[in-house]
Amino acid sequence: MNKYIMDHNNIVNIILLCFISILSYYIYMNNMKDFQSAITAYRKVVELHQGSGMDANAQFLIGFIFANYINDLDNAKIEYSRFLEQYPDHNLVKDVNFELQYLGKDINQIPVLKKVAS
Repeated sequence: MNKYIMDHNNIVNIILLCFISILSYYIYMNNMKDFQSAITAYRKVVELHQGSGMDANAQFLIGFIFANYINDLDNAKIEYSRFLEQYPDHNLVKDVNFELQYLGKDINQIPVLKKVAS
């Protein structure tokens, strides 16, 4: 078999697996409101799909769920810090720093979001 076709097929399979994983975990979080299962599932994405691009998004979402849905600020800080360590050049770094800066604050205490809340 042609090496390009085999490599191409592997890449397509990896992309499909990542997409299916993220989609099913999204359902846990948004449709079933089962945040612990969503966190567990996102951890699997981080573990099984390292380097895929989906791993960084999943790591961000772990911190986001802890911070904004479960209100477990200690674990949110741990997970966001893990994100910054593992993905220091990722385009979500600004978002993570924003989340850390305002962790635990009410939306009305965040200047940039005050207009949204009113």
